[in-house]
Amino acid sequence: MERYSRCHLGELPPHVFAIANECYRCLWKRHDNQCVLISGESGAGKTESTKLILKFLSAISQQSLDLSSKEKTSCVEQAILESSPIMEAFGNAKTVYNNNSSRFGKFVQLNICQKGNIQGGRIVDYFSSQNRVVRQNPGERNYHIFYALLAGLEHEEKEEFYLSVPENYHYLNQSGCVGDKTISDQESFREVITAMEVMQFSKEEVREVLRLLAGILHLGNIEFITAGGAQVSFKTALGRSAELLGLDPAQLTDALTQRSMSLRGEEILTPLNVQQAVDSRDSLAMALYARCFEWVIKKINSRIKGKDDFKSVGILDIFGFENFEVQYDVRGILEKNRDTFRDDLLNLLRESRFDFIYDLFEHVSSRTNQDTLKCGSKHRRPTVSSQFKKWA
Repeated sequence: MERYSRCHLGELPPHVFAIANECYRCLWKRHDNQCVLISGESGAGKTESTKLILKFLSAISQQSLDLSSKEKTSCVEQAILESSPIMEAFGNAKTVYNNNSSRFGKFVQLNICQKGNIQGGRIVDYFSSQNRVVRQNPGERNYHIFYALLAGLEHEEKEEFYLSVPENYHYLNQSGCVGDKTISDQESFREVITAMEVMQFSKEEVREVLRLLAGILHLGNIEFITAGGAQVSFKTALGRSAELLGLDPAQLTDALTQRSMSLRGEEILTPLNVQQAVDSRDSLAMALYARCFEWVIKKINSRIKGKDDFKSVGILDIFGFENFEVQYDVRGILEKNRDTFRDDLLNLLRESRFDFIYDLFEHVSSRTNQDTLKCGSKHRRPTVSSQFKKWA
């Protein structure tokens, strides 16, 4: 890094450090914000290039500081660097092309002060591969965090969340690939927990995230049979997922097996067939994971937020489209699941006795743009925000 920081672009052999250095220099040379676009097929090295650029910019910004300022600024830079293990665990997966393929795009903005050091930043994510939560192609895996969860939890926590091995979960075993020799899921779990501590996630927040992930795994094991419409065949998985998500088992059953519609002020319940029930289950799992991912990014942003009063360097990491035909099918699946994530499923999640689950969906608009809190809000204890609304 030191060699490239002292040279202009083209004076040394091509390297990602040379691009990062030129980007940093241009903040003053061109008096404008800079952006690096990183694109390419899956496995080309986009994720690693992003991390190298962040590492270089962090190091070179430290050179511009006096000793009294370094400690405070290094905390921001460390937080930005430590966000990578968390985002990779929640947004990366093993594919047939790459064992750490990023399934989401992200834009990382680093705010640089006039003295040249990083004083804050933010991350914008483009999470578009939600379907991987519920289905994977042969030879591929779900997101890393699920396998890390099963490999890294202590025995007591695994018992509390009713967890065992990946082979026992439909959302993990359907592709025929649950492991990779080049990936240590246990080590990944330790890295994620450590990174969350650096990012100032509280122990309770970490626990809520892990419980939600466990709930998603059990949700995928809910199976249906045809008996005058779809019926849950075994209650064990349903009971466990309901418990971990803070939901009432009977209400969860109803939401998955029948559609609720309002006609002329009356509620009409329509039984779903087995495929429709499976789609409802999967859309619920995808919605939970997507909102959790979004919450994690917001939490990271709250930690790395700083002043934005001079210039910025943006790093746009666009995930690979290695197979356009498959990607077209993915969009179709997502559209279908948007239709199956009905208002009654949204209401169900707002019934959760866990504030964490409720808060994830508090501001999600219904498909009809109507007030869908009529079922959930009356069962919840008053919050500070609701009291302000009451007296406003």
